[in-house]
Amino acid sequence: MLRSRLKLVAFTAIVRLVNGKQFIRRAAKWSKARGKELVVDASRGKGGHQMVRIGDRWTTVQTGELKPGIFHAMLKQLGIPKDEF
Repeated sequence: MLRSRLKLVAFTAIVRLVNGKQFIRRAAKWSKARGKELVVDASRGKGGHQMVRIGDRWTTVQTGELKPGIFHAMLKQLGIPKDEF
């Protein structure tokens, strides 16, 4: 129980520091390490949003600070495990 709480606290701290640009940089690093192509398409997003695709999975990324729920959802949509990000 304590170990899972420590992981959650550490992961929550990472989430607080991530904005949209940082998320894209980390996703690019993750995809490159696995030999997958990352595509950022700003023309498909409106306002401060962009479409990001890794392989055949995609998500919408906003430019500002990411809340934990949005952050987790984007990881899930792109198929990135939390512990590898």
